[in-house]
Amino acid sequence: MVPRQDVVALTKKASERCAKPQHNKEQCYARELEKVAFAYGRDDAIAVLNSLRANYATEYECHFIAHGIGWGLYKRDPARWREQALADSGDCNYGIFHGIMEYYAAELPKEERLTDNIISICGQKPTADCLHSIGHVLMVMENGDTNKALTDCDSYVDGLQRSRCYSGVFMEVLTGYMLVEHKLAPQSYLDWDAKMGEFGSICRSYSLDRAAMCWQEIIHPAIVVFEYDAKKVISFCKNAPFHQAQENCIGHAIGILTVHRNFNLEEARDVCAVFPQDRDFIRRCYITLVGTQLEEGIEYRHKSVEFCNSIEAQYQSDCFGVINTFL
Repeated sequence: MVPRQDVVALTKKASERCAKPQHNKEQCYARELEKVAFAYGRDDAIAVLNSLRANYATEYECHFIAHGIGWGLYKRDPARWREQALADSGDCNYGIFHGIMEYYAAELPKEERLTDNIISICGQKPTADCLHSIGHVLMVMENGDTNKALTDCDSYVDGLQRSRCYSGVFMEVLTGYMLVEHKLAPQSYLDWDAKMGEFGSICRSYSLDRAAMCWQEIIHPAIVVFEYDAKKVISFCKNAPFHQAQENCIGHAIGILTVHRNFNLEEARDVCAVFPQDRDFIRRCYITLVGTQLEEGIEYRHKSVEFCNSIEAQYQSDCFGVINTFL
């Protein structure tokens, strides 16, 4: 482990480098953590990540930033990719795992099929995060061909597992970070303001489960384009072409807006007030706020209880029901 003062210095250096206006801060932080992981290893990179989150990067979801640690760990010792991937504790929704698998997939010999390798990695009962990460790396493996990546996801017999794999494919299609990194898309792909019309057309070109997962993942660029304005974001989701697509989009949006407010439910309460006459939306919103907070850590349960006690009586039962599922 590097000394504490070195963690502080590395954190400050990353923050200063990523403060430049031309930088996409989230991507920049990921690249800075990649350098730390490559030079010092997992523990020190995680220490810098936690320091960044506490002091500089609190407005950013840590999942993609943690990808950078995975990239660095893979480059540091490619032969240990499986050990390093399976060592991910799940913090930041398996961001380190995602990063390792992205580089692993990119370096597989062309004759090897990623799905044959991945199914054994995730095990007999794969987690949602593992399956989602598979979708991301499939997009790289298939050279940015969305339909081939989705067909690879169909290797999973279980419908829920397939959908989770689809979600990773579509998140990559609709954000493009690794597509650009691997030169499968131009740098302009990351201009989400200019791409939103095209992204909407992509989602409308699919049906059923694939479409529902596309509309779920489109919220990643949309929420940035709409500058985290809850009413604009939810209104966007309400225009999805069918009910399940709307539900997926809204649920994911509320989750990300909660993260953006640092899991502070009192601050996030305003999200649920953007459509005051829509009682079903308000109920769903409260449920999602609490679920998102508790997924971040069970240590939040006391704050979740306080929040459920503070909301309108007609929504409290469903709110406490979510807490019970985590106990």
